[in-house]
Amino acid sequence: MQSMLNIATQAATQAAKMISQHVDRLDIVRVSKKSHNDFVTEVDRKSEKIIIEHIEKYYPDHQIIAEESGPQVKTSDYTWIIDPLDGTNNFIHGYPQISISIALQYKSEIVMGLVYDPLSHDIFSAISGKGAKLNNTRIRIKEPKNLSRSLIGTGFPFRDKQSIENYLKIFREVLEHCSDIRR
Repeated sequence: MQSMLNIATQAATQAAKMISQHVDRLDIVRVSKKSHNDFVTEVDRKSEKIIIEHIEKYYPDHQIIAEESGPQVKTSDYTWIIDPLDGTNNFIHGYPQISISIALQYKSEIVMGLVYDPLSHDIFSAISGKGAKLNNTRIRIKEPKNLSRSLIGTGFPFRDKQSIENYLKIFREVLEHCSDIRR
């Protein structure tokens, strides 16, 4: 599994170089609308192409599901799942919270994952049963004794906002019982 993580890291590193070349040139990046509040850029597509070509060089028989090009169905038990520019909305607005996300599924189980920040070059990775790492250093967290000492991380759907009142109600309720919430 480590060799597959290495290939994913290499692919993400190559794509990150290209993404970082466009961060300061957002005024010339072509943006298309896929649906309400859902965008794709030429950078998403280029990043995806770089990642797929690199993975296919080493694992030509593996299936790939990529956000922009969709599934490439093959007979392998391995499926790579790729978001080539996670945070496209942030990217097009110049907000520096973006990543490249790559996961590997074996049969029906996710067995490896990688999140690469192309701006800070931080690499979060995990292999099933081996814990998580940040830049090859094991991530360890202090286990909170109770919810009131916990820092919660969450997100809200940004495309479909019809249930926003329900999300805000839950957010408010959790906020009252924890240390703080990050979105």
